[in-house]
Amino acid sequence: MKEEKSPLELAIAEKSDNHDSKYEEECKKVSEEKDKEGVLTKLMQFNNPKYLLILGVLMTIPSSLANPVCGIAFAKILTLLSLPIPYLKFVDPLGVGGIDYMK
Repeated sequence: MKEEKSPLELAIAEKSDNHDSKYEEECKKVSEEKDKEGVLTKLMQFNNPKYLLILGVLMTIPSSLANPVCGIAFAKILTLLSLPIPYLKFVDPLGVGGIDYMK
């Protein structure tokens, strides 16, 4: 059998429920205010001075071109080094070929 709660227990439970509902409403308000701001706008407050952002973006362009340029150069070098010397005349645009092309 279930025992009935005493009036004191009911009063404490009601007070606790009121406190919890106020806390949940407060949390919901704060959450709605925070959701209005985007993630990028939250992070932008830490990026000072602002002109360095533009400079950083412009400096990433040459930095990002380094790997593809090196890859093309290494691919050409490996192509030349993997062919036998007599076949280099077919690769050479000037038609010199052979050992002279390697110089």
